[in-house]
Amino acid sequence: MSISGRVYDPDLKEYVASATVVLSGNGLQAGVYVPGFARIATTTTDASGNFSFPLTRDKVDKYRLQINKDMYFENTIEFSATVFDNSTKYEKEVSLRPSGFVQIHLKNAYPSDDDDFVVFYFTNCAEDCIDCCVKTPRNGYGPAFDTTFTCRFYGNRKINFLRSVTKDLHTNVFADSLFCKAFETQYYEVLY
Repeated sequence: MSISGRVYDPDLKEYVASATVVLSGNGLQAGVYVPGFARIATTTTDASGNFSFPLTRDKVDKYRLQINKDMYFENTIEFSATVFDNSTKYEKEVSLRPSGFVQIHLKNAYPSDDDDFVVFYFTNCAEDCIDCCVKTPRNGYGPAFDTTFTCRFYGNRKINFLRSVTKDLHTNVFADSLFCKAFETQYYEVLY
């Protein structure tokens, strides 16, 4: 029996070398049923993104593959041991998405009064990304507002955002975007 596969980066369209792949399983261990997952083995993908785990026939209900690498988002896949009912081999291509970062500097560089107000938010955050920035607005008040924050996104894609600036009781809305390169931090300054 074996579990094998290949780790693929769908954004950069290449296979991922040197990713860590952890195989865990739940079921009978030393004659006792364990509902939680216990580590069975760990390996690293080769230069072509391949990994493989030779297995003995154990009493396992489910398997879990956890794939990670620095500057990538972790991916976890679970599957039933019934994949071995009609076969001794299970193969799976697993995606691993690269990280990219956006650092935003918001500063009231042209203060008007204490009622100056800015709202900044990203509009196209990936809904399936747990560790990415969210669409929650960032608000800033007053003439001395100055902040910097960094957000993590899936790399190699365009990030859209809006900002609304209120000064002297007038509000203006601005839309913009930037390309979030994989493995890099893009800087964007908003002076209002």
